[in-house]
Amino acid sequence: MRKIILLSVFVCLVVLVGCAGGRKTGLLHEDVAKNPEKAKTEAETTPFGDQLAEFLKLPENIRADARLQAEEKIDYYEGFERENYEHSDSKKRFWYYSDYYIDRSTWGIGLGNSIVGLKEAAELDPSYAEAWGALGHLLMSGGDPTSAQKYLDNARLAALVRVDSDDPLDDETMLQIYKDRAWVLRDLTLWDEGLEAVREGLTFKRGDQDLVLIKGLLLAGAGRYSEANSLAVRMAPYDYSKVDYWHYGYSQTTSNFGQIWIKSQALLAIGDYEMARQVLGDLDHREDQLYVPHMARFWNDVGLAAELVGEERGARYYALGFVSRPYQGYYPWQGGTGRCPEILPRAGGS
Repeated sequence: MRKIILLSVFVCLVVLVGCAGGRKTGLLHEDVAKNPEKAKTEAETTPFGDQLAEFLKLPENIRADARLQAEEKIDYYEGFERENYEHSDSKKRFWYYSDYYIDRSTWGIGLGNSIVGLKEAAELDPSYAEAWGALGHLLMSGGDPTSAQKYLDNARLAALVRVDSDDPLDDETMLQIYKDRAWVLRDLTLWDEGLEAVREGLTFKRGDQDLVLIKGLLLAGAGRYSEANSLAVRMAPYDYSKVDYWHYGYSQTTSNFGQIWIKSQALLAIGDYEMARQVLGDLDHREDQLYVPHMARFWNDVGLAAELVGEERGARYYALGFVSRPYQGYYPWQGGTGRCPEILPRAGGS
């Protein structure tokens, strides 16, 4: 009897190991993995799906030519992204870049001009999910979440339709689309839709830290305090690289900003403003603000928590969020304080 039990356990282990060993990284969205045609059916039930379906009916040579023309339209965007990366990277390294020249040829106009080129590219080739995704990302970063949601939905559908083709998206781009969709749905306070987007993203890449963070923030915003707090407690701290002045280079360290962010937002949603601010702790000496991701969103939410308890430093935290924007300076903006000029009384008026 004992031999039979041991043999059964061994067989089970072999089956489990065999299944795990055969699992591939990459696209794990269960519906698409089991039935790629379901993605096409889903696409056909949306307004964008009609445009996409008509394009996919075209002969292969016409679609290939459209893709080449579309890729030419994003040359400006690709140059803009390189310039933005170099500018952002130089801010983190300080004097290490003292002799490094940054070409700010797109200063004030880069984001807008990139959006124009990406729109033209996506219209030329509706299956160009990379262009739709970049378009949604830029519009989200520039403050237009409604349009961003539309374009990121297009990106997702175009990408899913291409899953079983000879031209699938690379994993990194697909993951970014999932993340951006989840972020923008949070921006729009569409909690349930956002949680569904996170679920789909985590099916694609289990345990992705950004998606886990967004999930916690969505649970918090939805008023699901216990679930959000439980996730925050279990969430691993973020690893990041920062400038090490003593050793003239980068050093690895961790930050708990994700945990306290989720906890604070969960308390805020249930109306406990004092504790929402208190759980954030002393924010004047956080050294990670230049290096940890999502700082613009973090400081904006911190500003709200501070403002609701009447803390004078609330404006300072909002300002930190403003200057932490990923594309700061690449589109026109104007700062100021006080009430909007159009509602101020005119000189000599009543």
